[in-house]
Amino acid sequence: MRRSPQKDDPKVGMGAGINTGLGYLGEMGSTSRHSYDILGDAVSTAARIESKCKEYGCLLLVGEATYEATKDEFFYLKVDDLQVKGKSVGLSIYTVLDNMNNKSDAKSKKLHAEMHEAYKAQKFDEAIWLCERLMRHFSGKMEGYYTMWIERCEYMKTQDLPEDWDGIFIAQSK
Repeated sequence: MRRSPQKDDPKVGMGAGINTGLGYLGEMGSTSRHSYDILGDAVSTAARIESKCKEYGCLLLVGEATYEATKDEFFYLKVDDLQVKGKSVGLSIYTVLDNMNNKSDAKSKKLHAEMHEAYKAQKFDEAIWLCERLMRHFSGKMEGYYTMWIERCEYMKTQDLPEDWDGIFIAQSK
């Protein structure tokens, strides 16, 4: 049973990353020193995704496979196309917002998607304009995110990008 957040609930101050995939679960180590752990590519990708929460201003980031498996159950916003450290390909990452089901949220989600399209098309001024419009949408929960995108777009305007640039952001740190 899901419960909506209440006014006096404590605020969460840490980020989380969720990813779906195969992993190895079990006891690891020797008889004198052992632990119970999960290992695998999906696990390390979840850790890399989680490490980006603060950068994106989101409490929860979700990998592409998790999004695909649950996209009809939650209100997701695409956060970025990201190539995490240690990977050679990018993946789409998403965040989940609660209690977002009304028509204005659907319009905001459409503007949000248009911002990503403008960015990928190297129309950085248009993406900035859309970010500025979106600042107070989604109950203000994404303000830090849009501030980060404005800064990124300003930076990208100074770069000499190839025509076939795919818009995937390459993380420089774990």
